[in-house]
Amino acid sequence: MIEVRRAKHSDVTQIVKYSRQAHEKSSFAEIAPFSPAKARKNFTRVLGRPDFAVFVAERDGELCGVLIGSADEMLQCNAKYAVDIEFYADGGGKELIDAFREWAKALGCRVLMMADSNGGRTEAKDRFYQGAGFDYTGGVYAQKL
Repeated sequence: MIEVRRAKHSDVTQIVKYSRQAHEKSSFAEIAPFSPAKARKNFTRVLGRPDFAVFVAERDGELCGVLIGSADEMLQCNAKYAVDIEFYADGGGKELIDAFREWAKALGCRVLMMADSNGGRTEAKDRFYQGAGFDYTGGVYAQKL
């Protein structure tokens, strides 16, 4: 059974682990190496801030996923998440998105956006995000300098 809750400071080490995994698979891996110290500092800094939410998913008492998101003055919420491969294969992530959606609604947000920096658009990603209620609105273009 999956349990989703707000992250605590004691979760930061595991959150950094998932952040590293996500970074290694993302387009950001080519831009800069992962910094555990920077990730730890950033996660510690946002825990408890009213404009950020960090949710973790647990299975059998073990962390298996994390979602971090923020709300801005335009009542738009942006989020990204990382999960372990087994959790992802089981369709994991939806519970994290559901928890974040409820947080965003409580803030009065009008739009929830999920970013994906792990490759291009695929049928599997479309099924997952559309199954969670999202519409595809276009990709992000990047240029290395």
